[in-house]
Amino acid sequence: MVVARDSTARKNGKRLVFNERIRLEIISELRMVDVAILGHEGGIFTGPWSR
Repeated sequence: MVVARDSTARKNGKRLVFNERIRLEIISELRMVDVAILGHEGGIFTGPWSR
């Protein structure tokens, strides 16, 4: 499970109730989630795999 970064969520017009670290902790505790990580800071289409 990838948890959106605060910067990405704000850029997409979301009003945040919890910060990214708290969201990551909450999602990590769910039984159905094996692994939870924070998304890439630049967004979904940026990172080492994009060209």
